[in-house]
Amino acid sequence: MEEKVTQFKSPDNNNLYQAIKADRSGKASAEGKNNLDKQIVIPKPNRLSGGTDVYQKEGLPYWFCKIKNTRDEFMCVYMADLEPTDLYFDAQTGEERVFETEMEKELRNNVLKALKNKPKKGYRWLSTREPSSDGASSLAFVDGRRPWMGLTCNRWEGLAKNYSTRNKSKCMTKTTYYLLLLRWLKDGFVTVDQLTKHSEQIGHYTNSINPRRDIEKTGDRMFGGLYGMIGNTYKLVKDSDSSSGYSVVGGHYKSVGSSSPAVRIQEVDYSDSKLNLAVAIVELS
Repeated sequence: MEEKVTQFKSPDNNNLYQAIKADRSGKASAEGKNNLDKQIVIPKPNRLSGGTDVYQKEGLPYWFCKIKNTRDEFMCVYMADLEPTDLYFDAQTGEERVFETEMEKELRNNVLKALKNKPKKGYRWLSTREPSSDGASSLAFVDGRRPWMGLTCNRWEGLAKNYSTRNKSKCMTKTTYYLLLLRWLKDGFVTVDQLTKHSEQIGHYTNSINPRRDIEKTGDRMFGGLYGMIGNTYKLVKDSDSSSGYSVVGGHYKSVGSSSPAVRIQEVDYSDSKLNLAVAIVELS
């Protein structure tokens, strides 16, 4: 077992630890220690339409719900309490953050823009796994499958929209993605450095712990409650600033964490472009 530990210091001077582990199967997980999760209180949301009772997992402050007869799991990303101060100041140390590099400024600018567009509901649900095919031209979010790649933006849009109309499903937006990153920052799960320079510590890249020579299967590596969100595949996002209406964020299993960190965003030229290394995360409201 290899373990990389980042130490934070809370305002009351109690040490908090965020351990990022990878076991022999390549699974990565984020575990709150010294009751980090108990110090973060996330309001319990209503369950999704047609979903199970809402529940939490050990070591995580976030809420989850399953739909599609408990096949597919979603995590609620609470956004109502997110503010610019969560970006500019480290909640664990109280220190002010300085944004100097290109990627740090990318993070700052996109998070600030996302904060101006927070959803009125104050939350969004994200699929906890990368998508795979259900064998009948629809999406499934289960373990142990190869992520479904090679589709166009238009195809992803249709698949996401039809996935769960009762929950207003769609492709994850750029706003939701950057508010997720801020959520993790606020709650002490990541550092600016990990989001902008060393994303191999929180996702699957060629220089991650226990990297694969090939893409990892769905559900193989977890961080912050989500499997495969960082690295492994580009994530397609709806982006009103892009001429095509779409961009991809992050990196993939063939890239390194410093060149394609979590905050990196690239416009897609055409909505009918085939995306060979990208998948869409489904967002519910």
